Amino acid sequence: STGIKTIQAGPRMMFELLLVAGVSLGCLVALKYHLSPQKTIQTLALYAAAAFRILPAFSRVTGALAGMRGNQAALHRISKELDQTPRDVLNEDGVGLVQFSCDIDVDKVSYTYSQASVKALDDVSVRIEKNKKIAFIGKSGSGKSTLVDIILGFLPPQSGQVLIDGHPLDQVKHAFRQKIGYVSQMVQVVDDTVARNVAFGLTDEQMDESKIWAALEKAHLAELIRGLPHQLQTIVGDRGIRFSGGQRQRIGIARALYHDPEILVFDEATSALDVQTEAQIVHHIFEVGQDKTCIMIAHRFSTVKACDKIYLMDKGKVVDVGTFDELATRQAWLNG
Repeated sequence: STGIKTIQAGPRMMFELLLVAGVSLGCLVALKYHLSPQKTIQTLALYAAAAFRILPAFSRVTGALAGMRGNQAALHRISKELDQTPRDVLNEDGVGLVQFSCDIDVDKVSYTYSQASVKALDDVSVRIEKNKKIAFIGKSGSGKSTLVDIILGFLPPQSGQVLIDGHPLDQVKHAFRQKIGYVSQMVQVVDDTVARNVAFGLTDEQMDESKIWAALEKAHLAELIRGLPHQLQTIVGDRGIRFSGGQRQRIGIARALYHDPEILVFDEATSALDVQTEAQIVHHIFEVGQDKTCIMIAHRFSTVKACDKIYLMDKGKVVDVGTFDELATRQAWLNG
């Protein structure tokens, strides 16, 4: 954030100010005591040169410390979330609360971001049936991603509620999330092997190589990985620099498919792919995921052609709903 960047830059500015002040003070002392100008300049130049050599290392250390302090609150919050006992997984009889045998119901949900003048979502109601392929489309800022973030429990609705099998989402959030495979528009990869990026969070002993290859096949990346010298042990590089944007996106898709989740969520996850590759991956995912619920956010209308139901959103509201053909008839501009 801007605040953290300002704090990180602060020590460097203070160090430079002290350096200039020190040189000025040295000059004043030399003038007062009538010291040799030549020796004074040599001494001050030596200290100034040493200080400027130290300055980059000093800036990196203080910047890292400021970054650690700035991110400490987020770390504690995530740690608390991970360590928290998932009480919602079982009921008093030891039976799982979330079997996902019914639907996801979004009932009159509204949400407004802080300092925003208009609602991101305005009294939105949506029903997502099990094993159906659902899509949300609309212009940028129409509320698609906000709605999905609320369904996943990332944002709390300010009014209305989300029900999972009839249970409020807050009561079953942990169990529900265990059933979800999520792929965002910006896939985060770590500077590690392809295998560890796909089976993310698992140790080498826990990884199943056959499942990794199966996930890569579904993401249309297996052929590329097999052609690499080290195959699954190929290092992707810092922020995935050794792979293109579309290939990194497919690593993210393979990661979501690895655990064989019941619910797949694609938040514009295929936007970095060309139209042909996108169509192949979507078709393959729908083909192998007939027993899965798929939720898609897409910016290309053609991407969601095979979906069972498409919600068209605008200005935080659902303005139309239907199949691809029905929307194409009623909303001719979508084909433009």
